[in-house]
Amino acid sequence: MARYAARLDELERKELKLVSEYHAKFILIQDQISGIGNDLYAKVLSLRYLDRMRLFEIADELGYTETYIRNVHGQALKAFALKYLEC
Repeated sequence: MARYAARLDELERKELKLVSEYHAKFILIQDQISGIGNDLYAKVLSLRYLDRMRLFEIADELGYTETYIRNVHGQALKAFALKYLEC
């Protein structure tokens, strides 16, 4: 029984570490998205990657056509890459 309790404790510690790492990365990505300098780009990327919405759902949410949001999404990804990734 003690062996199972020790294993459970180990797994709980690993879980807490993973949750903490996930939260830190989530906050970093959230800050980067907010920092791209275009409110619509930031909103689309946030809804897509942080809220995990599909593009047609984002279009409905924001009141645009799916085609428009698809184009904005592509532009937003380019803006994000230019700002944060070495291309």
